[in-house]
Amino acid sequence: MLKPKLPPYKKVLFSAKPYSASFINSLFKKLPERPQPFLGALTAEYDQGLLFLFILQSQLYAAGGWLDGANKPLTLHEYFQILAKLDKAQLSLWESDPIYLKCLLGLIQKAPTTQATTDLVSIEGLLERLKQDSGENLLILKKEEEYNFFYFLRKKLVAAYFSTADKTSKE
Repeated sequence: MLKPKLPPYKKVLFSAKPYSASFINSLFKKLPERPQPFLGALTAEYDQGLLFLFILQSQLYAAGGWLDGANKPLTLHEYFQILAKLDKAQLSLWESDPIYLKCLLGLIQKAPTTQATTDLVSIEGLLERLKQDSGENLLILKKEEEYNFFYFLRKKLVAAYFSTADKTSKE
């Protein structure tokens, strides 16, 4: 199964830890003890997919992931049900900034308002329209399994996240 290639996370606290219920319980007991409220996600990677558990202010917030080749929102209950059934899930915990988390949540939980290939839509024209909108907009560009996020607020590009480091131009 193809998994998404997402922009890198801000800070990885641990990666590739084998799943166990006792490890998860210990982790969630320690999160509230941190000096700053935690903002990030716990990912569970396995052969057939990738699960995300979003954590805001050290509290479980939302879940979703790539299941059977498609991104899908999950309830917290569904997340833990799936996780408990996995034989070889590898857990990673990473911190994030709020905008990156919002982008990832948007990708997993929302249906696109516009979806088209670049030969049908002028990217330059689309960017200009986004720069004219005084609201909040998220542009997600996908090429094969690589995702790039562009977050616009009040007519300005506020943040861009690239799945590949060589694409970090500010233009």
